[in-house]
Amino acid sequence: MAACLAVGRRQRRRRADAWRELHAMGARISADRRRAANHRHNAIDGDSVRALHRGREADAAVVNRRRHRRWRCCGAGVGFLAPLNPGCGLDCDAPDAATSPMRLNQKIIIALATGILVTTMSAQTNLTAQLDKLFRDFNQPGKPGAAVMVIRDGKILAAKGYGLANVEKKIPCDKNTNFRLASFSKQFTAMAMMILVERKKVSLDETLADIFPEFPAYGKNITVRHLLTHTSGLKDYEDLIPAGTTIPVLDQDVFRLMLAQDSTDFPPGSKYHYSNTAFALLAMIVEKRSGQTFATFLRENIFKPLKMKNLY
Repeated sequence: MAACLAVGRRQRRRRADAWRELHAMGARISADRRRAANHRHNAIDGDSVRALHRGREADAAVVNRRRHRRWRCCGAGVGFLAPLNPGCGLDCDAPDAATSPMRLNQKIIIALATGILVTTMSAQTNLTAQLDKLFRDFNQPGKPGAAVMVIRDGKILAAKGYGLANVEKKIPCDKNTNFRLASFSKQFTAMAMMILVERKKVSLDETLADIFPEFPAYGKNITVRHLLTHTSGLKDYEDLIPAGTTIPVLDQDVFRLMLAQDSTDFPPGSKYHYSNTAFALLAMIVEKRSGQTFATFLRENIFKPLKMKNLY
């Protein structure tokens, strides 16, 4: 054990050699099959050694004998490999075929995979604990909650719900709870418009008056391009909703509010101002020029082709 844990230049160099050997292992498997018959039994250093030892040891007296230099993976360098012992199942005393380079490579790879799996499970447990701490204020009795999902490199690392999705009905949040997307839907509205532009069913330079003949005169200066780029100057419909309104405002309601106006907040194209009004009208343009409801158009032209069943 003291030999494995000793810290010094030679041990560090041996650990570096061990890691290089592990990374190169995959490339050597095919060659090892051809050389297996010529390899001698690889030595295993007792109960406390954490990995298999391979190397080359000079022996000029025997012409056909391989030259091996032994190296050691100490516990500090390869900490997730299980220690070897007589009951480890690695057939330390078996014939050469059982401890051939390919067999030993396979055992090391299995040990590595097991260690990585344990490490991953531990990391996920820690991540869940961190999320629980972060969202504890949402996880209170009788309070509105939240749902959280952590994704890395396309893989879901954690998904969990906290608190209530419906306070009145006491419905809890879970990882599949649906929430209003709000402005996250704007990207799909813009994509739907560009699909229609590509199909030549609408032009970026068409005006609101071209598309909706009943639109007031100020609409002659507002193009589809202005709507998409938040430069239309349209008034914010939120500021025009009657006081005390509690029901959701639909796109058609926004359209009617715009029909009652006679000007814009600034000349179209002269400045940028984030506009929910513009995207409500864009959704109506999608319906008018496609002949489909907005939801149907998105489903048939975006979600189905992309096989999108969820949106995270």
